[in-house]
Amino acid sequence: MKGYMQTWLVHMRSPRALWRELGAHGFLAFQIMVGGTLLSALVHPWFYALVAYDVANSTFLAQPTSLFGLPFWLIASLSLATGYLASMALGLFTLRLRGGYRLIAQVPLMPLYWLLISAAAYRALWQFATKRFAWEKTDHGLSRTMAPPR
Repeated sequence: MKGYMQTWLVHMRSPRALWRELGAHGFLAFQIMVGGTLLSALVHPWFYALVAYDVANSTFLAQPTSLFGLPFWLIASLSLATGYLASMALGLFTLRLRGGYRLIAQVPLMPLYWLLISAAAYRALWQFATKRFAWEKTDHGLSRTMAPPR
């Protein structure tokens, strides 16, 4: 996530130049893929916070009291529900396509996984502010399922 942050910030130092290099479609794709990944990871836990707030105040799934609140509530609810359902459906489809039947039971855990991604994004944001050039590298080696080198 820290790499995404640095990549987005470096390229957005000169958005006009990036627009010229990538064109309109490439620029938009970059914003969605890199910026959207970061934004969604940072915003995701706030949906849970809002739900917890509504549950604590007994207003969860209650009709909004203001005219302005109804469209916001509908868009937020629809976005969250369709996002979860579409991602899980895609996960199920991909697992079935690739024969990963033993992993299908884990698909409902995707929201928990996304919360872990959010935690990683906030950690990366903190590290970006405090230790910008420090990287936590993973030791890579041979896995048990990997063929030995020739």
